[in-house]
Amino acid sequence: MVNKKKKITFFIFLTLFLFFSNIKIFSQVQPNSQNVQNSESYDVYFYGLIAPASQKNQLNITQDLFAAQIRILSNLNLVDKRNTGLQENFDELSFNQVQELTNETFFNLVPEDVLKISKLHTILLFAKIDKTEDESWICTFFAKNLLSGKISVESKTFDSYYKLLAEVKDSLKEVLSNNVESELFIGNAPKRQESIPQSSLSMSIEGISGTWKGEEGISKIILMRSGRGFVIFTNGASMNIAVSIENANNSKMIRITQNANFNASFYPQIPRQKVLAFVQENGVQSTTPIEWQLVLSDEGTLSGLKNSLELTPDGVITESRQRVVWNKVN
Repeated sequence: MVNKKKKITFFIFLTLFLFFSNIKIFSQVQPNSQNVQNSESYDVYFYGLIAPASQKNQLNITQDLFAAQIRILSNLNLVDKRNTGLQENFDELSFNQVQELTNETFFNLVPEDVLKISKLHTILLFAKIDKTEDESWICTFFAKNLLSGKISVESKTFDSYYKLLAEVKDSLKEVLSNNVESELFIGNAPKRQESIPQSSLSMSIEGISGTWKGEEGISKIILMRSGRGFVIFTNGASMNIAVSIENANNSKMIRITQNANFNASFYPQIPRQKVLAFVQENGVQSTTPIEWQLVLSDEGTLSGLKNSLELTPDGVITESRQRVVWNKVN
């Protein structure tokens, strides 16, 4: 009987010991897991990009896209240092000096005394775009952590410039995640779906910013908080657009207008040669800028009319007003 009591007492003691030991271990481990989830925030000094002279007309829209993608990543604060001299410093280099650049010496082109910048939680970032002989495009991101001195470089080749614009966000996320040694996520972003409820959208430039789709011949439409954006066509062309909110009949309307010179590729539903022949016969002034007049629906879609060109069954090109519906994808 005594032995039985001793066994019961030992069992109770062992149970309590293991229970409180687990609490102690859990209390020691738990803060570490919280530290992983609550990673520190960083200031990203974005100096824009170095691009070939042939692509200068796309420079601003590309930099806008990169800046917008930085803003939506978790734990990052964008410090906009675009157009402060990075491209100019690169252009001053001779061919031999360019060939001798390393991942480290590339940062000597940054047009600011980095000693004046706080090194705590600060990343320097810029990109370089090159066109290859086979008409491909290489986009390289350079990131440097001022506190640790770590340099991260991420490079990817794209078949076309429109592919670069559409898919480069993964390279940007990768180089920054690698530099801070923590995976970054899109902060407070809705899950990808065909339509976003109106409760998460508002009839403002910022409210409708994001990526949209819904038209045949168009891969995606990207609207930015700056009031600019671009349309990426499935044929590889990209068109700059201007976005504004206007009052019409006591309600708000979104006006999106072509902000680029004429290009036959902007009319993918019409054979290219027919568009060129039409312009040659009637002059470029005969093609008014493509324009959308849209409203935000209760379902969270943008719907309305598009002013463009169309090909009639008789093979004649005329101006048209087509009804369109866009769905937000992110």
